[in-house]
Amino acid sequence: LNDNENFISAETINISVSGAKLRASSDIGPGRKLLFEFYIPTDDDYLKIATNAIVLWRDYDSSKENVLIGISFIHMDDKYRYYISLFIRDRLLEGDIEDMPSEKTTTFTSDMIG
Repeated sequence: LNDNENFISAETINISVSGAKLRASSDIGPGRKLLFEFYIPTDDDYLKIATNAIVLWRDYDSSKENVLIGISFIHMDDKYRYYISLFIRDRLLEGDIEDMPSEKTTTFTSDMIG
């Protein structure tokens, strides 16, 4: 990361092969480009998925303490889409539909990401 980038810790509220909904403590407006990193649990470790994304919308949660952000992935590698789809399928088969998924994520924001 260069000096123009900020580090933001967020929680992924929901994820699909095309985007995600995040809960963050920092306000990130629509149109902002991000480097999104998400860790998917595997049998013996975690698989790191990293892709560029753009913020489509933002809202505030009911407590007004956090910002809810909707992002769309930009040019995600097909193998990452495949692993996300397997992760979602497995969560659905386990019956975890209500909290699907809620994993800690690390999101880097930057106006410099292309």
